[in-house]
Order: sequence, then C-alpha cells, then structure tokens
Amino acid sequence: MNLNINQLDILSKYFADLSKFLVISTVIEFFIPALGKTISITTFFLGLTIAVTFIALSLKLAETA
Repeated sequence: MNLNINQLDILSKYFADLSKFLVISTVIEFFIPALGKTISITTFFLGLTIAVTFIALSLKLAETA
C-alpha cells in the first residue's frame, strides 16, 4: 500500500485517537467502577495491551511520515 505523507499523518492520528478511546473506556473504568459495571482483570489488561499497540503503531506511522 503506497500512502503519501498526508495520508500517513491522518492514519497516525486515527490510531492515536483509538488508543485514547480505549484507555478511557477500558482502563479508567477499571479504577472507577462507580461509573459503570465492573470489569475483569483480563478485560483491563486486554484493553491496556491494545491501547499500547495502537499508540505504538501511531508513533511508527508518524515517524514514517
């Protein structure tokens, strides 16, 4: 897939925003269970792992651009 610099920048920002959303929806809810239903430790670590993966992908794409 051949993407130009502008497309790589937009894709990088998209993955960064996905990472933020995952942190807010999964990780924060683990520490404040009053905001919603409680989540399991497995869900917490899965959300954290995916969020870190998305932010790493975002940084790699931004570096390429």
